[in-house]
Amino acid sequence: MDWRAQEALAEAHRVRAPLSSDEAALVSSLTSGDYAQAPHRLAELFGRGDISRTVLALSLPEVWRYKLDNCTLPITVWRDMFLAAPYTKNYHFADRPRRWRRLYRGAIYLNRHGLSWTTNLGIAAHFAHSRQTPGTRGQVFTTTAPPHCQLARIRHEDEYIVNAHDLDIRTVDVQAWRARQAARLPSWRPPTRTLTINT
Repeated sequence: MDWRAQEALAEAHRVRAPLSSDEAALVSSLTSGDYAQAPHRLAELFGRGDISRTVLALSLPEVWRYKLDNCTLPITVWRDMFLAAPYTKNYHFADRPRRWRRLYRGAIYLNRHGLSWTTNLGIAAHFAHSRQTPGTRGQVFTTTAPPHCQLARIRHEDEYIVNAHDLDIRTVDVQAWRARQAARLPSWRPPTRTLTINT
């Protein structure tokens, strides 16, 4: 049994979630680096009902995190899998959040209801302006997500997986936000020094 399977068993044991050795090996197989095929394999198992909620929770966030940019798995399939999985935080089982959260997303308008959101407006702005199809410039969107719409938390890029399908989503004026941030910064002044002359 490799280290990934051992970690899966330990995490399941921590929260008393059912997980067999064969299921732990499946988690290891899904998260072991075949980033091109893992999403489709996971979706196939999910569609057939051949994957437990424990295996889904232990593999889905990592498969999502490391999927390739050209992954063709429909967003609706990803959403269905996250809705079916228990809530996780940084790849570990966790209690679902209890409060609403202000989040941001950098995307083109047609993709504004996507799953990937962040608490960091700067990261969202980077995705809007630098991570779109060449020649395409996105926008920054914001929403306030209730607890039941927050499906997972991933440490990298302050990311939240959100079911934003029915949420109120608005655009953010990034330039105005940056101007407000700059106005809050104190002006730099050189330190004042007193010249002492010995007489």
